[in-house]
Amino acid sequence: IAATLAFGVVGATTVTASAHGAPQPTVYRTADMCDAYAKDYGTEDARRAVGAIERMIRILARGARTRFAYHQPCCGCVAASECLLLAALGACQRGDFQAARDLSRRFLRDDEIGDFLKCGADLARVMAAHGHVLARPAVDSAKVSASAALDSLDGSATLH
Repeated sequence: IAATLAFGVVGATTVTASAHGAPQPTVYRTADMCDAYAKDYGTEDARRAVGAIERMIRILARGARTRFAYHQPCCGCVAASECLLLAALGACQRGDFQAARDLSRRFLRDDEIGDFLKCGADLARVMAAHGHVLARPAVDSAKVSASAALDSLDGSATLH
C-alpha cells in the first residue's frame, strides 16, 4: 500500500502543457482516493494523506522541470520519474531532507522544493504511522536521474 499511495502523486495526475504552455493536471476524484485509503488509514488519516497528495500534485503541475513519465495505476512497472519521486518521499520519511532536496531538484524548480518537501513529510508521517515505510531505493539515483530525462520526453502514461 505504501507504494500505491506514493504513486498516487504521479498516477493521479498527468503534468501536461496547455496551449499557453502552463502545466495542467488531469482531473481525478478526491472522494475516490479518500475512500480507497480509508480502508488502511482510517477516515481522518486518509484525508490527511490525500490532502498532502493533492498539494504535491499542484506543486508538480506548476513547478515541474520536466514532464513525468508514469505507468497506469496497479502496473508493476516503475518509470524513472516515479523512482525519483518515491526516493524523495522515502528520504522525507527517514528525515533525510538534504537527500530529499537533492532528488527533488532533478524534477522540480528550486522555488517549489520547500513546499513539496513539507507535503512529502506530511504524507510520509501518515504512511509511517500505519506501518507503511518506503525502502531506500536499490538503484543509483544519478542513473535514475539520467534515465528520468529520457522517460519524461513525452510525459505520457505507459499502458500495459
